[in-house]
Amino acid sequence: MRRMRYLPKAPCMTALAFLIGMASLSSCSSDNKTVVALTINSDDTVGMVDQIVVTASSASHGDVTTSFAPNKNPDSGVIVASFFERIELEGFSGETNLKVDANGAGGSIASATAKVDVKSNAATAARVSLTTKKPTVDAGPPADAGAGDADDSDAQN
Repeated sequence: MRRMRYLPKAPCMTALAFLIGMASLSSCSSDNKTVVALTINSDDTVGMVDQIVVTASSASHGDVTTSFAPNKNPDSGVIVASFFERIELEGFSGETNLKVDANGAGGSIASATAKVDVKSNAATAARVSLTTKKPTVDAGPPADAGAGDADDSDAQN
């Protein structure tokens, strides 16, 4: 009786992943949509984000805004360090500015911008790194502001 040969699992799984990836790329390009494949990176200072808002602006098309829930760590609820979102931009072509805001309970927590050359009826890759907005504190006027004026007026009298 002839013995059957089995292929090792690792090469089969790699080939399967490759075929699935190729199929997804071909389906993405066959629908002829204008898409920005946006990778959003962040660090641990960004924290709790409820919504991502992406505004695309171009001179030829104006502004388009889309929003979505970010990928979160299921245990802590904080935004993951890197994730991908597909943004459809029908009618866009050429230089496009992307503004990405990460919104939480108190409003915008972090933001990022990118400039991309969008190809009509194709997919264009873009990447942003969210940075936390630093609060500005108004400490008032400098301590020595006006102090010299008072002394000068007394000396003249």
